[in-house]
Amino acid sequence: MRRISGRLLACTMMVGSLALVATPAMAKDKKSNEVKAPEISTAFRAAGEPVEKAIAAKDFATANAGIGALEAAAVTPYEKYVAAHFRLQIAASLGDTAQQFKAVETILSTGQADPAELPAMYFYAGNFAFADGKYELATERLTKALELGYTKNNAQLMLAESYLKTNRLDEAFAIARKAIATARAAGEQVPVDWFNRPASAAQKAGRSADFIDFLALRNQSYPTPENWRNSTILYLQAFKPEKGTTLDALRLLDATGAMQTRQEFYEWATVAADSGLPGESVKAYEAGLKAGAIAKSDAEFAKLSKDQASEIAKDKGELGEAERAAAASATGKIASATGDAWLGYGDYAKAVAMYRLALQKGGVDLEATNTRLGIALAQSGDDVGAQQAFAAVTGPRASLARLWSAYVAQKLAASAAATATTPAS
Repeated sequence: MRRISGRLLACTMMVGSLALVATPAMAKDKKSNEVKAPEISTAFRAAGEPVEKAIAAKDFATANAGIGALEAAAVTPYEKYVAAHFRLQIAASLGDTAQQFKAVETILSTGQADPAELPAMYFYAGNFAFADGKYELATERLTKALELGYTKNNAQLMLAESYLKTNRLDEAFAIARKAIATARAAGEQVPVDWFNRPASAAQKAGRSADFIDFLALRNQSYPTPENWRNSTILYLQAFKPEKGTTLDALRLLDATGAMQTRQEFYEWATVAADSGLPGESVKAYEAGLKAGAIAKSDAEFAKLSKDQASEIAKDKGELGEAERAAAASATGKIASATGDAWLGYGDYAKAVAMYRLALQKGGVDLEATNTRLGIALAQSGDDVGAQQAFAAVTGPRASLARLWSAYVAQKLAASAAATATTPAS
């Protein structure tokens, strides 16, 4: 929980004074058009003078002892406003957050606050309410602070947390996404908690699409291999996809440099082999050897790779005919299958051409075809085209496409940053 800031406290010390002669709440004399100071009763002034003197002497214990009498003497809204400012100053100096909360709420209730202080007052009211477990009040106060333009102290994240505490997940996720987008637009590094807290809540609630979305957002800002590995594996655990989608997830592990274990490389090789992609199966074996995850003495893996390698020449030799058949076919099924083969061999230009032909002709699994078109475009360096393809993916594959799209967005951001820092020749 945040205490009242030094700047706001300085403002409080100026406002909380019996010598105050003008505030925005003060009325103007209709004849002279001069600002008139609100009237302060003799009883209120008498109760306030010893409190004010104690504050000036930094004797906050004595000031605290007299604040109750000052509040009891406050009758008008303005007197209550001034007394609350005294209490706020005393409580802030003593580190008494409960009394700070009380004072801020009183200031807001009087209707006398300077409009310039309202955004911070609403924020601190929300801050104290959150710490006190009053989450509904916290959401109300923090929402108002943001509406008034308050932008400090991660107020949006605290509002999202307040919504999470009351199980209002839609509102929590919406404000968290807005906060992330705002920070990114300003070129700021987004705190990792802005991703992890909503992701954790989504996972707990079984909202897998939201869960993966926040992990994808996190990976754009923190694109470490470990984060990519974590999010891809969590995707596989959450969605338990069919073989073809699993293969596309394993491809993401490879593309992000996040594949680590012998089991992961073996699964990639096996799923590729089962999908009729001998070239990719061999690629998985060779990548595992290069990464040091597979020993050359691994007889099982070596045999799988050898068997698949023996099929490559025949398989590649048939692809020319497959392309001609795809062009002549009434549907895009042959084109889609041929695109899969070229993608497996890493010939991304030919894969892109086949997938686009498949989409043009129709009669194919649109989600799988758009996913793999996006992968082929991303691997060929056409990141903008890849994002467009991934954006077209809906249904069960949408979360995987979201992860791939985040990977592409991270590459685009890195490229833009490199361009911005490169001196002009």
